[in-house]
Parts: sequence; structure tokens; C-alpha cells
Amino acid sequence: MLLQPMFERRGAFMLAAALLLSGTARSQFSILCDCDDAALAPCGNGAGSALWGGCINSLGAKATLDASNGSVSVAADDLQIFAWNLPVGNGLLFMGGARAQVVFGDGFQCVTPGTQGLFRFPVQTADAGGTLSTGPGLVALTHGLLPAAGHIAAGDTWYFQYWYRDPVGPCGTGFNLTNGIGITFAP
Repeated sequence: MLLQPMFERRGAFMLAAALLLSGTARSQFSILCDCDDAALAPCGNGAGSALWGGCINSLGAKATLDASNGSVSVAADDLQIFAWNLPVGNGLLFMGGARAQVVFGDGFQCVTPGTQGLFRFPVQTADAGGTLSTGPGLVALTHGLLPAAGHIAAGDTWYFQYWYRDPVGPCGTGFNLTNGIGITFAP
């Protein structure tokens, strides 16, 4: 059974008060670009913590990307990709066929084109709680929105990451990114 994340508002940013993940839920994705080392971060804005995430943003938090709600089944198409600890503002979900870790803005770009390409989903606005989400219906969305090379199919491995505006972020670039995640989809 997959359990929903529960969030609690504290101060200026959203904390994962109790992110309840079964072993099955957590094992459906791999974590990329966890910004836990200040020495490697773009402007020293890395921070070790028990929770994975991107580099520290203007809220003093690591924006975190997760995919533990739903399943990786293409037929079920019930997976939800969500991010939290974001400043209120616009963001984009990117999907690519390869992974990397390259300094980009106030964080790391984790998703690259690979042989399939790099795909961008529609602009979203983080709510007052600092969250964004895509899905359920991610598979259908790729089939309706993206060219054939970006359609999610069983057996595919795709990498995902949110890019978001952060006008007063610690490095002064005006944007940052969550960690990335890698997902291998099943029938």
C-alpha cells in the first residue's frame, strides 16, 4: 500500500512532516542530484539532511521532487510527480532520456536529452504551500502533448526534474531546480 505524503507548514517553508513511504513506493524511483555537499553546490548552498532535494533556495530549504504516489504502471497511469519547498512562482517539469549533474542557476541540471530528447511540460505555479504536481495521468499527458519520442511506454526509463523561478535565491541567478528522479515504467 502506498501512503500519501502529509505536510505541515512551519515558518517560511514547507517541511515534510511525515513522508510515509513504503519500501515499494520509494524503490520505484532513483534520486539524482541530491544537493547535500556545500562545497560542490553552485554558491555553497548545499546542505546535508535526511531528506533529499535540490540546492538551498530563497526559503532556506531544499526543493524536493518525489514520485511515491501511485505506481509506475503505464496501464494504471496513476503516478503523481510532486515537488515541495518551492517559493511561490512559476515552474516547469522537464523529462529527458539521460542524466547528468551540471551546475545550472542556483542548483544542478540533472536531466539531459539522451537519444530521446528533452521535453518540457506546461508552466505551473507553485501554490502558497510551495508545492507543484503533475499526474495522475502522466502517461496520457505525454501522448497528448509531446511528440512520439517523448511518449512514455512500458520498459522506458525517463528522468524528471522541476525548474522554478527563485528571484531572490542565494546565488542570484533568479532560478533553481529540485533534485531529479529516474523512473523505469512497467506495463
